[in-house]
Amino acid sequence: MNELTGPVPAELANATALQGLHFGFNQFGGDIPVAELARLGALRKLYLNENRLANPHMQAAELARQLPKCVVSV
Repeated sequence: MNELTGPVPAELANATALQGLHFGFNQFGGDIPVAELARLGALRKLYLNENRLANPHMQAAELARQLPKCVVSV
């Protein structure tokens, strides 16, 4: 746990070659930036479990729909 806080940074969408992101067990809050992260076509693993996100399951389902090759865990 890194104890990262605030929203999940939408700027992560600029890391177009990103394949995996493990942000679990932190203090992120608010919404998952689905529209931005959906642009990461190379993303295969996104772990946001054990945070303080708003409606994480609904947003994760939408992200998984847009990135079918990505495992999304909230």
